[in-house]
Amino acid sequence: MKIQYATQYSARTNQVINREAPSFKDFFEDVLADRRVSENKDGKTFIPSSFRALERTAENVKTISIAVFDIDQKPTDDIITLEEIEDVAMDMGYEHAVYTSYSNTPECPRFRLLIPFNQPAYPEEYPFLMSALVEEFDEFLDGRFSKVLDRCWKNEVSRCYFTFTVHPDRINGSISFYNPGHAADVLDLKMRQSTYGQDFDYSQPSKPRKTGGTAAGAMGRSYELNRLLGAMFRGSTEEQIAQRLLEHDQNTPGFGYFADPQYSRNKPRPGETQAQASLRSCRAFVKSHINWLRRKTKSDFKIVSCRGENRGAVPQHDAAVEIYKAERNSKNGKESAKLSGKIVSGPHAGALIWHTLFGEGYSESAIRVSKEMLGRASIAICQEINDLQDINKLAGKVLNTRIKRRAGTNGYPDQNEIGNIYIE
Repeated sequence: MKIQYATQYSARTNQVINREAPSFKDFFEDVLADRRVSENKDGKTFIPSSFRALERTAENVKTISIAVFDIDQKPTDDIITLEEIEDVAMDMGYEHAVYTSYSNTPECPRFRLLIPFNQPAYPEEYPFLMSALVEEFDEFLDGRFSKVLDRCWKNEVSRCYFTFTVHPDRINGSISFYNPGHAADVLDLKMRQSTYGQDFDYSQPSKPRKTGGTAAGAMGRSYELNRLLGAMFRGSTEEQIAQRLLEHDQNTPGFGYFADPQYSRNKPRPGETQAQASLRSCRAFVKSHINWLRRKTKSDFKIVSCRGENRGAVPQHDAAVEIYKAERNSKNGKESAKLSGKIVSGPHAGALIWHTLFGEGYSESAIRVSKEMLGRASIAICQEINDLQDINKLAGKVLNTRIKRRAGTNGYPDQNEIGNIYIE
């Protein structure tokens, strides 16, 4: 879609020049890609709107082409980083641009997020569009997004913004970038009739969401769900994670996160039941957060040929492990199996590692954990492993794992063990 916008040679004037770019990427390259260094906060500005008359007033705004969010956080805020906002926008699939503002510092990032509309938006529908977008970002960022926004996002359709301008002392950390994706759908956003955030008092924290009379807020619920997801990441399929999170959400008092009607994506679509809508919402939650974790988690599983040696406990990290021995033991009515392995990737390649699995005769929790690990190992090596009697199938196999470091007790040194077997 063509982007209709306006520019001013200075914020000191209300006179505007209507302009048009063939695409949002062209707009970015023309207006925001180049950095301007200045000791004063001045210079060219842009307005993401087109005007009937060439005077910058709200009454003269004809249409708006871009949603602009001014992230103006303070050091005391729960800081949202540039990487976080990029990850979320990419997870949501939005075409977007980000550039740091004049007051940006590496310690307290201040920047603007721009998302194009797929068609020109009219001033009367603009507040609904922006509220729907803020609600979406708050869902992904646990309510943090709305807390650090300049209030201009609500209804200031004629607001002007400085282009990418940087103070000479704050060049470090300044950046401007563009990512492709889809534009925000004006009709879809408008149909939600969202007024989310319009009544927020920015001098106080955002209002807590009601959760059936419990003390669990939206941030607390999503934090717990994220914790469960992180524990299952790479060791379970997306569907397994979604089913586990939905079960926890439905059976834990004070949750109901995926049925909360205050989140637009939880509302049933035509022909859907609430249960179907909750499952769809949960699957979307899992998919987006797993994509984020995949980008954030830098694991090196490239196999290294090396000699094995006992180096003691190594730091916790992700690594490929070659299982060179898998022994089953049965004694005094107790069944166990010992895996002997060698790390064969990353900076600790060559370090030896041992892990014990438990069967009959041990605690229920130990048996359950061991069965879950055997299930993941079975998927990873594409062979059926039903119980510890099949443990010999792991001999000679290479597994991508999470190496855990367990603190020693009673004078014994720290030890390593396999914390998770990845199945991706």
